[in-house]
Amino acid sequence: MRDRGFRKMCIGLMILLLCYYDKLELGMSTVVIEAKAAETAARAEAVGAEKAAEEPEIKKGQITVQMLEATEEPKTTEEPKTAEEPETGKEPEPEKEPGTTRKPETTQGPEPTDESETTKEPEPTEEPEATQKPETTQKPEPTDRPEPTEEPEPTNPPQHTKEPEESPPAMEPEEIVHKPKMILTSCDINGKRIKAGAEEPLNAAFQNCSADSYIYNLKISASAEPSGIQLENYSFYYRQIAPGESIPLYTVVKTLSHMEGTGAYLYFNLEYEDEKGNAVSAREMAAFSVLQEETVLRQPKILLESCTLSHRKLTAGTEEPLEAVFKNHGKSQTIYNLKTTVSAESPSIRFSGTSFYTAQVAPEGLVSLAGELKITAEAERGTTPLYFDFEYEDEKGAVITARETLMLTVEQPVEMDLETGMIPGVLYAADTLELPVKALNLSRTSVYNVRILLSAPGLFPVNNVFIGNMEAGTEGTGTMSVYIGTRTMEAAGSGTSTDSQEKYGKTDGTITLQYQDADGRTYTLQQEFRTEIKKPRLMPSETKVPEEGSPWWISASAVMIAALAALSMQLLSRLRRKNILLEEARKMVEEKQTGH
Repeated sequence: MRDRGFRKMCIGLMILLLCYYDKLELGMSTVVIEAKAAETAARAEAVGAEKAAEEPEIKKGQITVQMLEATEEPKTTEEPKTAEEPETGKEPEPEKEPGTTRKPETTQGPEPTDESETTKEPEPTEEPEATQKPETTQKPEPTDRPEPTEEPEPTNPPQHTKEPEESPPAMEPEEIVHKPKMILTSCDINGKRIKAGAEEPLNAAFQNCSADSYIYNLKISASAEPSGIQLENYSFYYRQIAPGESIPLYTVVKTLSHMEGTGAYLYFNLEYEDEKGNAVSAREMAAFSVLQEETVLRQPKILLESCTLSHRKLTAGTEEPLEAVFKNHGKSQTIYNLKTTVSAESPSIRFSGTSFYTAQVAPEGLVSLAGELKITAEAERGTTPLYFDFEYEDEKGAVITARETLMLTVEQPVEMDLETGMIPGVLYAADTLELPVKALNLSRTSVYNVRILLSAPGLFPVNNVFIGNMEAGTEGTGTMSVYIGTRTMEAAGSGTSTDSQEKYGKTDGTITLQYQDADGRTYTLQQEFRTEIKKPRLMPSETKVPEEGSPWWISASAVMIAALAALSMQLLSRLRRKNILLEEARKMVEEKQTGH
């Protein structure tokens, strides 16, 4: 029992020594590994360093486990062999024990003694050998032997330290180089609204956002969506862009006129290289809107080009031919289904036609209409409009209405009449004749500055009759005093001739009615007369009584009375006729006034 305990103690001591020796060498190897790892730690990541430091410890534990298993193997094999020895009586085979020479002999000796005490009693003399076995305890062989340490040479820590030397390239972390970024910093077309069919300049800027990296061989390829958008230039090249530098880009954006309103996009595809020559690509975008082009359709206009009654004065109670010409002033559009209606504001103006139809009028084409324009006698003097109303369609079928106006000038005719008293057929020089006169306005308008004048050789009016303004259907009266001189007189009392034949005799004269219309035009109406100027009549004291046998004056008086009666009847008849006409004119004026 003591031998068995001693043997176990020796085995444990040997294991401790082996572990101490292994730890010493392992510690030296770890120092070498750490020194080498320190050289690469400047560029290695913390995780890689930790893994490199953990691997030797893991392998050290594996080595210790293998050594413990190697030392425990003889123990497990010896026990069955010692158990078989008493049965067979054969000695154990020491050569089969690996790594031990004499040690199994010292350990196997006591085993038969323990088991054969009942059979071999005289063997206690061998106990001093067991007591002398301090040699085995004092032997440094288990500790000095290189065999236990040499056996794990393939898995020796120095060999494990060589593995990190071969694997550093895989364990070293690669240096991280950030690629420079090129971005679109501004684009003046972004968010704009562009009309279809328009051209818009595009100014953009790109910036190298890297703080320390250059960009080389930058190529910018521009494209647009939808397909109706075109660019003046599509590709741009820049050799080098410094860190933080901005580069400009200019082109022109064109939109087709037939495009519909939609959203549009500009794409900028960027391809460049960093400082190590690595290819980098990026994409930037700008958005804008396209507004559909509004087609403005100009409506054609039809205007009055000419008229035969333009700038003419039309007399009431007359009928005039009218021809009007109209022009389509549209330069590109045709007029369709033209309907022309003629109307007047005054009922006294009447046109022979009311409506006229024309199928179409070409651009800048002409169309005309003709008829008779009647101005009734009741038409008021002044200007009155004549309307031409149009209704037609343009090329898209839109209905258009228009109106043209022609201003007509209407005049009322002026009609006057003159009535005078009877002028005797014989007048005596140096007498004064009182002649009654009357002016009648037979027209439908007013007359102005009405006056009556008398002119005849040897007759000198003391004053002319001035009536003034006369309204329609009125009359004006007056009395004219006429001095009777001689035919040779130029003025009253200024004659020098002594020849009685020149001074006296037949004389012809006129009574003139003079007046003006509203436009200031002067009209005249004349009446002619003939009379005879005789010598002045003698006073009653100077008259001679005719002889009884000569009654000629009675016959002459009878003839004169008869002539005067006939003349009076004629004058009365004329006066009556004038009164009738004047009465009719008054009635017409009153009817006109009551009608309004």
